[in-house]
Amino acid sequence: MPVGGKRPGAGRKSGDAWHGKPARPKAIRDMAKARVREVLATSKDPLAVLIEIANDPGVDVQVRVQAATSCAPYMFPRLSATVVATAPMSARDDTVHLVERLMQRFTRLVPPAAPEAGAVIEGEPIATGPSTVAA
Repeated sequence: MPVGGKRPGAGRKSGDAWHGKPARPKAIRDMAKARVREVLATSKDPLAVLIEIANDPGVDVQVRVQAATSCAPYMFPRLSATVVATAPMSARDDTVHLVERLMQRFTRLVPPAAPEAGAVIEGEPIATGPSTVAA
């Protein structure tokens, strides 16, 4: 049994079908020309025209997919990672901020002022349960 070489019926068939662009049907070309004339006659936004083409069930599926593909970047932007860069602070700004925070803490640590001499706190004892403190 032969292992290589020419075999009957193998390989690409000869003919013009393999050369050049495939011919588009005249009806599709005429429809495309009519659509272009219609778009040029109106003052519509090109994106709106592409959306209409993508949503029109009477248009060839391949044309609708191409129109939808062309619209996608304008309707749904791609997500990308972003870096949030903070503005670098100078050493002076950091020092000023640190001193301000320390001063706020020190003002909270200062004990309250002592009562004036001779001031008397008036009040009555509060009863706390069954046993009360006799005064």
